[in-house]
Amino acid sequence: MSTVKDVSALVKEHGQVPFPKNFGADGNAIALVSVTRQALKRAKWPSDAVAEFQRLALQNEYNDVINCCLACFSIETEDE
Repeated sequence: MSTVKDVSALVKEHGQVPFPKNFGADGNAIALVSVTRQALKRAKWPSDAVAEFQRLALQNEYNDVINCCLACFSIETEDE
């Protein structure tokens, strides 16, 4: 199974979160995962699910990191 599919399974179980305004402010893979982790925590994802997201997101190349992060977000932004 692909990493993005694994993250999508987590999202299906715990729900998408609003797209954070600061996503992509720093294009570094660690920064993108950090912003996503913060959004998941604000949305009350269980800590083990947040840790699993991070593990999955960081196990492949940069494009996979981006796709794993984006899979977690709904179209609405944090302000909506």
